[in-house]
Amino acid sequence: MQQMEDLRSREWVAIAALVVAVLIAFGFCNPAAGRNEVQRPISLGEVVPTPTPLGPPTPTPAPTVDLPAPDNWFVRYRTGNDPNSGVDDGMGHVDALDIEFERAPYPGLRDDDWLIIASAAWDLPAGRYAFTLERDCELTISAGGAEIRTEADADGPDHLRVVVDHGGGQLNLTITAIDRQGPFLLRWV
Repeated sequence: MQQMEDLRSREWVAIAALVVAVLIAFGFCNPAAGRNEVQRPISLGEVVPTPTPLGPPTPTPAPTVDLPAPDNWFVRYRTGNDPNSGVDDGMGHVDALDIEFERAPYPGLRDDDWLIIASAAWDLPAGRYAFTLERDCELTISAGGAEIRTEADADGPDHLRVVVDHGGGQLNLTITAIDRQGPFLLRWV
């Protein structure tokens, strides 16, 4: 009789395990389950792209500081429109770079065939500096003896933003402005 009771408890355990297995299987096969879930296809053997290795970090550029307008420019007027030739026809110091002429500034210069070389200097810490010129002329800008910008004559007045990276100490800036056609304008703004 003991065997009979042992058999019955084994049957109950087997039946309970079968019921649990059916419930689990029904959960996987129930079409009503997970209707709000996004169906994702199962994929085996996909090729996963190899991530591109990152290079060295890009350094953060130095902030740009507006270069203060100098209070003393040395200006030379030169005949001809070639900065490497011609004759200095006049020179002097001016407080501000604000030069505008409809024609040649005086009788010794031919209209549309003269130039101005303006120079100024600052004593500055190392950094990135910027300034803006209003111009109606051809321009070549040099900092510390190295040419940093060249611009052809514009069809009318425009603004030109120039950035200079400076290693510290004295910064010498030279602007060569050539009158090739029409009115002449060179102004630090």
